[in-house]
This record gives sequence, structure tokens and C-alpha cells, in this order.
Amino acid sequence: MKYDDSPTLYPLNKLKVFCYKMRRALFLGVLLILILTLESYACFDTYLFLKRSSMVYPYRSLVLETNGEYSFFLKDPNSDMFLSFGNIYYGLMRNFSVQFSLGSGEKERNQFKLDSYGVRGVYNVYTATSRAFTVDLILEHRGMFTEKANEIEFSVPAIFYSKNYAYVIHPTVNYGIDSKELEAG
Repeated sequence: MKYDDSPTLYPLNKLKVFCYKMRRALFLGVLLILILTLESYACFDTYLFLKRSSMVYPYRSLVLETNGEYSFFLKDPNSDMFLSFGNIYYGLMRNFSVQFSLGSGEKERNQFKLDSYGVRGVYNVYTATSRAFTVDLILEHRGMFTEKANEIEFSVPAIFYSKNYAYVIHPTVNYGIDSKELEAG
């Protein structure tokens, strides 16, 4: 683009350049969003629900998932909070998959560090031939690297599919290894 440098047209030229750059940035932003969403799936559970599957990840499939949250405070930026987790899912067999996770619980941004981990196994006990009903067993261990906060969780998710809806009943039992507390929900 060639612009006239005359003093009377200078503000107009500046506006044209700004508009051109904004259109280009908007185009690139939309293109990036389209590429990311077309090449990726929704979160782990949503992907399986859309496939009318159990909570077991597909055989020989490896998936990486990350998530994070940043909460900011306008009056005190040093109090901003941040959390982040990453998960790896892998289908070992047609009815068994594993998950490994690593992350940081919510804390102030200047204290961010990877301090928690998790290991989970999911076993599909029953899937109806119509794929309208599944029952799984899940055993999970979660812990912290920096403190004694180890937990074991056992759960039995039952998923019912009806038309375009998925209904989930997911009872859990948590046992704090260090705290010796038992919770059910």
C-alpha cells in the first residue's frame, strides 16, 4: 500500500494503516480459532459422550489434554490466582484405559509450580449391545509432591443414552490415605 505523505492527509493515512492492520489481525485470529477447533475435539468426557461410549478411552489412542484458569484482581495484581493441569489418556485394551495427570492447584501466580499428580485406571464392566447403557469401574490415586495429601477414589459411572442426551450417574468413594477420612458422594 502506498500512502500520500502530505500533511493534510497524514491522519487519514494513519487511520487507513491502523484499519488494515486490524483487519489482518482479525483475519489471522479467526483463522487460528478455526484451525484449532477443526483439528481438536472437546474435553475427554464430551468426546466419549458424542461417541456414545463408556468412560474408557478408545484402544491404542493417545490424547493429551491441558486446561488452566487465571483469575485476576484489578486492585492487587500480585494476588492474581492461577491453576493448570495436563492429562494423558491411553487406551491399553478395548475395555481398559489409563490416565496420568500433572498440575498445579490454584495459587498466586508468583507461587506457581507443578505440585500434584494423578493416576487413573478405567475398566468397562458392561456395554449394552445397543450402546445405550454402559457401566465402568474407576480407580484413581491423587497426590501432592510437596505435602501429604494422598487420596484414593473408587467410582462406578453408569451412562444412559436416550435420543440426543446422555445421563450420568456417578457415585464415588474417596479415602484420604494421610487424613484417614472416608467420603462418599
